[in-house]
Amino acid sequence: MGNFCGCIGKKANVVILGLQNSGKTTTMTRIMSIVTRQELDVSSHPGHPDDSLLTPTIGQNIGHISMFGYKTTIFDMGGQSSYRKQWSVQYATATTIVFIIDGADASSFAEARRHFTQVMQDEATANTPVLFLINKCDLDTCARFETVVEYFSLDGPLTHHRPFRVLRVSALTGHSIYYAFRWLMAQVTPKGGRPARHIRVGSSNFEKMIV
Repeated sequence: MGNFCGCIGKKANVVILGLQNSGKTTTMTRIMSIVTRQELDVSSHPGHPDDSLLTPTIGQNIGHISMFGYKTTIFDMGGQSSYRKQWSVQYATATTIVFIIDGADASSFAEARRHFTQVMQDEATANTPVLFLINKCDLDTCARFETVVEYFSLDGPLTHHRPFRVLRVSALTGHSIYYAFRWLMAQVTPKGGRPARHIRVGSSNFEKMIV
């Protein structure tokens, strides 16, 4: 599954952003658990994955793991308002960015959209690959894919000219988490290297993946 092979000298920093309760930490521990345990399908025993893989610090959790050919450091940034000022420090040097929303909490969309827009408009992230995750698709109340794309303007100027994908996932059950991060790590290029190709459907630079 691309765990420890071929990682010598290849490093990547993944920064996970999103409001509190969006599922950032569960997403982080889920992908680390999947890669470590070689366990792709967890639907038969869902639940919070092992958080012993993390190194908690004030305002963030940090995980270290070799996956998809890279020695990867994952920063799970605190989503509370008091910690968001730290986001820019980490995403300025990020290899890739993951932005997560709670798809089942429409009342949080306006605030999440404001912060997502700020991140995407920051010159420091201009060429950084971004993975946008609509979390909690296991719940009936989770927003439709098309609704989120329209509300967050994911098929507009904010996401053009960079590798970008949006997916509905469930960090709790593991649904699509492996595939999401496999795509994300495939976008990593050496500094000054050739940018990854955009994945387009019609006139859009995102792809809907249902597995």
